[in-house]
Amino acid sequence: ERESMTIKYDRLMNVKPGAMPAVMEMGPKFPELSKKILGEEYAGGVKFYSRGMGPLNQVMWSWEVESMDEEMARNAKLQMSEEWNQMVAEFMPHVESSSIGDALWMQVSQTD
Repeated sequence: ERESMTIKYDRLMNVKPGAMPAVMEMGPKFPELSKKILGEEYAGGVKFYSRGMGPLNQVMWSWEVESMDEEMARNAKLQMSEEWNQMVAEFMPHVESSSIGDALWMQVSQTD
């Protein structure tokens, strides 16, 4: 029997100089609002990170899903929410346009 594949999303953003305090305040609110909007469709386990070594002007949200189709459906539902779009609009002035955005990782193996 084949193991179910895990897909890991990392959403990396480069923060503009001086904007880190605002980003650190707003960052955790995205998963909270996502949970409110999606309800039972919320995948859960979203983590918010601030870079500790290397370029210090980066933050990242990270989560795992089992299906690209489910993730696309959740994303579409979020984008239809006026409250979600308002928060995105308030957040975007704090990040650089050069941000990496979404990196997608497919699990190949695991050693326990």
